[in-house]
Amino acid sequence: MRLGNALLLLLGSAIFSAYANDSAAEDPVAKSLEDTIFRVVETGLTSVDIMPVDNVQFDVQKCSVTSSVTCVVTSTGKDCEDLVVPIEQCRDIDMTFTYRYCSNEEQRTVQLFPDKTTALMNTLTVNGLNYSALSPKECREISTTRTIDTCKRFFSASLKVEGKRGEDFENGDYCYGWDFLRVFIKRPCKITSQVASCVVERTQETCDSLIVPIDECTTTEPMTFTFEYCNEELTPLKFRRQKFRALVETQNVAGFDLSDLDPGQCRNFPVTRDISTCKRFFSSSLKVEGWRGDSSGDYCYAYDFERIFFPRPGDPPPIPGGDDSACDVSSSVKCTITGTGEDCDDIVVPRNECNPQTDMTFEFEYCNFEESNSVNLFGGRKTIALVETLPIDGLDLSLLAPGECRTFRINRKINTCKRFFSASLKVEGRRGDGRDDYCYAYDFYRSYIDRPAITGGDDGVSGTEECDISAKVTCTVDETGEECDDIVVPRNECRIDVPMTFTFEYCSREDENSIDLKPGFTRARVETIDLPGLNFNDLQPGECRRLIVSRKINTCKRFFSAQLKVEGVRNEIGGYCYAWDFYRSYIARFSNNDSPTPANPSQDLDNMAPCAVSARVTCTLDATSQACEDIVVPLDECSENTLMTFTFEWCNFEVSDYWYIYENRTHALIETIPVDNLNLSNMTAGSCRRRIVTRPINTCKRFFSAQLKVQGLRGGRNSDYCYAYDFYRTNIARFDRDLTSQPTPALQPSPAQGPSAKCEISAKVSCTVDATGESCDDLEVAFDDCSVATPMTFQFQYCNVEQFSFIDLFEDNRTEALIETISVDDIDKTNMNPGECRTFSERRLINTCKRYFSASLKVQGLRNGTPNDYCYDYDFYRSFIQRPPGITKSPSFRATNVPSISMTPSAAPSTCIVSLAERESRIRTIINDISDPNAFLDPNSPQSRARDWLIFQDTYDVFCANACSRSGDPASAGVYQRYSLAVFYFSMNGDTDWMMCGRNSVDQCIPRLTNINNDVVPTFADNEIWLSGVSECLWGGLACKTETRCLDRIEFEANNVNGVIPSEIAQLNGLRYLYLEGAFGDLDYADGTMKFVTGTIPPEISQLSNLLILDLNYNKLQGTLPIGIYNMVQLRQLDLNHNEFVGQISPSIGNLVNLRFLQLDNNNFSGNIPVEIANLVDLVVADFHRNDFTGILPPEICGLFPPGFRLNRLSADCDPPAEIECFCCNRCFADGVAFSGILAADESSVYSESSQEVDIGF
Repeated sequence: MRLGNALLLLLGSAIFSAYANDSAAEDPVAKSLEDTIFRVVETGLTSVDIMPVDNVQFDVQKCSVTSSVTCVVTSTGKDCEDLVVPIEQCRDIDMTFTYRYCSNEEQRTVQLFPDKTTALMNTLTVNGLNYSALSPKECREISTTRTIDTCKRFFSASLKVEGKRGEDFENGDYCYGWDFLRVFIKRPCKITSQVASCVVERTQETCDSLIVPIDECTTTEPMTFTFEYCNEELTPLKFRRQKFRALVETQNVAGFDLSDLDPGQCRNFPVTRDISTCKRFFSSSLKVEGWRGDSSGDYCYAYDFERIFFPRPGDPPPIPGGDDSACDVSSSVKCTITGTGEDCDDIVVPRNECNPQTDMTFEFEYCNFEESNSVNLFGGRKTIALVETLPIDGLDLSLLAPGECRTFRINRKINTCKRFFSASLKVEGRRGDGRDDYCYAYDFYRSYIDRPAITGGDDGVSGTEECDISAKVTCTVDETGEECDDIVVPRNECRIDVPMTFTFEYCSREDENSIDLKPGFTRARVETIDLPGLNFNDLQPGECRRLIVSRKINTCKRFFSAQLKVEGVRNEIGGYCYAWDFYRSYIARFSNNDSPTPANPSQDLDNMAPCAVSARVTCTLDATSQACEDIVVPLDECSENTLMTFTFEWCNFEVSDYWYIYENRTHALIETIPVDNLNLSNMTAGSCRRRIVTRPINTCKRFFSAQLKVQGLRGGRNSDYCYAYDFYRTNIARFDRDLTSQPTPALQPSPAQGPSAKCEISAKVSCTVDATGESCDDLEVAFDDCSVATPMTFQFQYCNVEQFSFIDLFEDNRTEALIETISVDDIDKTNMNPGECRTFSERRLINTCKRYFSASLKVQGLRNGTPNDYCYDYDFYRSFIQRPPGITKSPSFRATNVPSISMTPSAAPSTCIVSLAERESRIRTIINDISDPNAFLDPNSPQSRARDWLIFQDTYDVFCANACSRSGDPASAGVYQRYSLAVFYFSMNGDTDWMMCGRNSVDQCIPRLTNINNDVVPTFADNEIWLSGVSECLWGGLACKTETRCLDRIEFEANNVNGVIPSEIAQLNGLRYLYLEGAFGDLDYADGTMKFVTGTIPPEISQLSNLLILDLNYNKLQGTLPIGIYNMVQLRQLDLNHNEFVGQISPSIGNLVNLRFLQLDNNNFSGNIPVEIANLVDLVVADFHRNDFTGILPPEICGLFPPGFRLNRLSADCDPPAEIECFCCNRCFADGVAFSGILAADESSVYSESSQEVDIGF
């Protein structure tokens, strides 16, 4: 899962804050945030997909930047996460990574920190980032292609962006965005998933046999779906829970048993759902992902998708090979050596005979095996042939007749000095006229070039199999001896300098030959810092070497990493040697101070009475029955199997309400191992439950832990969220009874551990409110009475608890006190005598309009000044400010503050209830006022399809949501806007042709939105698929005004948007920006693979009275311009270049007095250029070339150049033989190609067609 839906915010450099916005119990954002905390436990991985955060402060306008990383397989364009590679076919595969970063600031620029803004591929830096200041709303992206070894289990990429928009870090001027992509290579495992059956509850017949007359259809026909998943492997299957997904229509199905699935075992899960039989079809699916054996085994994947069509009485019988069967098309790729006809698979090329220009012939064949249906092939990048990563031109994409095959051959020069090359053919289309009858075939061809066995070759590498070498990285925490993978650090205990020991081990598994290591390529790293000390001498057969280093790690970060790469050449017989290990540990967070946000964000958090529920963990040592926290284990008596008994108790102390418990969010753990057989049925008021478990514990480690988390709903009410959590950790004390004896070498502590008796030092922070003298913990402030400057006094105390030893305090920032993120001066860092305590106070003004504030004290030093005899203590103080009951006012929250949190409008009060019948009636009434009734006579018209989608398929409640209302009429809610956009989607062939953001698009929905300089109207946007069940404001390529949720922008460029602009666009009367650019430029426009907007501009477009930019360039629009376009007086930019418009330009163009950019070039306009254009005194660019204009360009227009005015570029067909006489044009064309004249010196800075930033005079 990718990083979207969660935001990491840094306050200064040491303190993080978090806020989780749970919108509903089953909201996917909330679920992802909740699941993240336990990701390590559930999957056995040391990775998470998102980073939950703490307490976003409503009153602070946080600096907002975003970053994202995407990956596609270069040869196919498919998402890397969909790649399945059998282990026996694993190989190097080229993949393209795109790093994108944006400023979401409305007005202020963001200064990037070059040393902290980094893009990584695995842990290697990717060059090419632009570190110059980000303008408001500016986005940048870079792409790089890297060769990925798919024999490894996974790979990763990340993008971190840090900067500032000012100097006030405390109030949000620090900017941070981070995205981490980890892709697991899927292996074909013998697991299955299927939607095993579907039964109509009313009749008990199978769903696919149901025939429903349209006048008897219902939206609530109960049907029972049975999902079945099986493990046919010889080892258990461990599920990856976050990726397990069952759907009926688009709704998640919960409740599956995801405990380990034993070999040969199957599980069935039935679920009943209401299905609309007024639709023509419905669907269900089951996706299973996990690991074979354990979390380090092969990654397994299985998927099943079932679609059932409802026949109507009188429907013709299905055609054989028709809608009920898969579309039968094929694709294949073959390769031969040009001239010899030898199959490319059979070639053997000695290294010294390789040729980067070897001629090879590739044959691409694609066939339609349908008996009676033609296949309509898709263009663009959907039907495409590639050799290496270069597209092949010349494929015939006309209608593919039944039984027809087409063959296309092409010669290409291939580099046989490489070890492999590839080619592919992908075919996509539609069978017959069925818009939902999808056809797909794909073939990928890869040939590995064999090298003959050569001894004594010139490179010492050729001709032999790779040698056997290994690399491994491990890590332990110095203070506890635990593995770094196991650490759990509450946020208030994190430190920036926790000592950890990393062990880098590299071994030769060769029997006879040594390995010549390459120093330039063999390296060890912790984080991104290279380590000295590796031994680069020849590695002897069977030899292992270790490098052990201790480094201080910042556990306030969420993860850290290390890696070891070993490269060399096998001596004597040659052969390349390579091994690599990447170690990453994610630090789990658990804190009793942090409670989750209630599931319903619209509920007033301050007025909620918390549930009276509890969770508690205790532990006893079986041998002595003493509490585990009291045990003392000498190091030479420790055991890996000390039996301990853990008691997990959870209680419902409510007076009358039962507690409905979430099964998938409630669990108990000992170390990281789940405890099974918890009783998770509803708990009656006043009841308690216990689960007692005995487990062997490793007392050779310095600590162990257990935890219990219980979540649910009080009384089963969705808005009444209950949560209880307990985290139990015991540090095992050491006591050496015989101080003269030495432990055995195997148990000898490393020097980094120091003596086994812990240095005794303490740190404590407290706080009082100056005005009342009360503790800051008890502070209650009504929001109306809050102040940004409430005086408070903080007291810091630190003590040397040692009886006989002094402590030499570190004098740098390892000993420091902080209030919020501001250091406290004058802390005494001189040596502390035994038993000495020091206390000092600091008065500060605290902002009580925030919900919390914090302070901390960290003390570090050396006992008796002895190296490695380390002393440390830390106290983190956080006070949450209570709001008195009855206060409902809360700080305003604008969508643009936290753009990565989904901006779906909040749910309306629960009193909004609209029945399905009333909903349908309202929608039909409203849309009959929008569209011509004749449009609904055709069931396949865009209007009919939009109506049917809105009534029967759309899951978003436009009547009860906070949607855009027309003229403030609540009865219309968002129907006008949502329906009109659906008509636009179907008119523009969104289902069949859009490259991204359509329901069937191949590419990710990541449209670029042009930054409009100095536009201060707050808007929000996202990248959801069109017609998905969220607010239409979140569909990709759109933006809405934050205040009204009404559409502000439509923007697509080179997205295969094609068809006729519908008249319904006039309903979007708040629209200010309309971009429908058909291509990226002249070459893209001319290559013949794209589809474009056609027809004429509808006259209704003139009703968009607020439109500032109308950009329809690079399309195939025809006809004359509607007369109403000359009355759109707000227009700042009119781009109609590269179309097929005809007719004359009306003198009424002089009405557009705010116009700055006028581009009419590359059309078929005729007649004279109107003199009224001289009225456009703000004009910067005016392009008239490559048209059929005649006569003299009015000299009044020439008067718009500086000084006095702003015209910078004026073009026409004024080179001989001239069609236009123009004495002042600085761009002249003849026959569309020649150019003369003098450009304005700063033209490029004024306007650029390829720019993602436009200045239209705000």
